[in-house]
Amino acid sequence: MAMEANPFDRVTLDQLRTRRSAKWRVFPPDVLPLWVAEMDTIVAEPITEAVHRALTAGDTGYPHGSGYADAMAAFAQHRWGWEIDPGLVRPVTDVMSGLVETLRLVTGPGDAVVVTPPVYPPFFTFLGHHDLRLVMAPLGPDDRLDLGALEHAFRAATAGGGRAAAVLANPHNPTGVVHTAAELTSVAALALFASGAAEPWNGTVQRAAVTLALAAEALIAARMLTLKEEPPEPGAAR
Repeated sequence: MAMEANPFDRVTLDQLRTRRSAKWRVFPPDVLPLWVAEMDTIVAEPITEAVHRALTAGDTGYPHGSGYADAMAAFAQHRWGWEIDPGLVRPVTDVMSGLVETLRLVTGPGDAVVVTPPVYPPFFTFLGHHDLRLVMAPLGPDDRLDLGALEHAFRAATAGGGRAAAVLANPHNPTGVVHTAAELTSVAALALFASGAAEPWNGTVQRAAVTLALAAEALIAARMLTLKEEPPEPGAAR
């Protein structure tokens, strides 16, 4: 079976410089722009074809129906083994809007949100504008998650008895570090402890870590208290 060509080899630097996006227009030609999370590849043909069909048909009105949610549920089941109820899927305009709306559900004004600087700058601006208190857990000298700093931040975030959340980027932005399963398991365990659980239940921690690990290139808002769950009865299906 022939190996697929590297998608980054399908477009040249000269071709990229013809693009009109901010990434390729803000700075002069002698600057190689690495400051924007924008893919320097050709859009996948199925996506191009779907957009072309919609534009050709003038199908640009307000969305309706569950087509996107159904497709997302099928993809999640196939790729990750997740069971998603399409009826619970809500489209959002962009990632940060989705993050803020998620945090609205699990926190209130003045509640704490733990972040891991240096991190995606909009975390600070968006969350600050919505009256959320940011608690810092800086990365370690090796640019990886500092579990000691996270433990301290989780305790500080929940010290007043209010609700708290932790927001992670995976892979981390801007370092590009991919968090390991062991790191994410530890983060889930720390969040469980901070929620007031006497000791971690392995099933909960492992599922929480898997959820964090699979959310690559996504922003995760996990209310600490939601990690607290009673273990199933022996022999019960999960």
